[in-house]
Amino acid sequence: MARNLLGIVESPENIPAMTTEELAYALLEDMQARLENPITGMVNRNSVAEGVTSVGSFQSIRDPREFAVRINKTAREAIALLERWGQRNPPTT
Repeated sequence: MARNLLGIVESPENIPAMTTEELAYALLEDMQARLENPITGMVNRNSVAEGVTSVGSFQSIRDPREFAVRINKTAREAIALLERWGQRNPPTT
C-alpha cells in the first residue's frame, strides 16, 4: 500500500534536506496513494508545504514563511523531474 507524502518523509522539516530524486520518488508514491483514495485529491505543485504542515508544526520553525518557500521550491524541482521522467504532472490549482 502506498503512503502519503507526510507518511514517507515523516516530518516536513526533512523535505528541504532531501535530494530532488528522493523527493520525486516520495511524490510518486504519494500520487499512487492518492489514486487509491481519490477523495484526497492530488498534490498541488505550488503549495506542497501547506499539504504537509500544520499550525502546530510551525511552532519549532524560526521563519515559517521561508521554510514553506524552501519546501515548495524543492517540491517544484522534484515535480519537474517527474515530468522529465514522463510521469503525469500534478494539477497546478
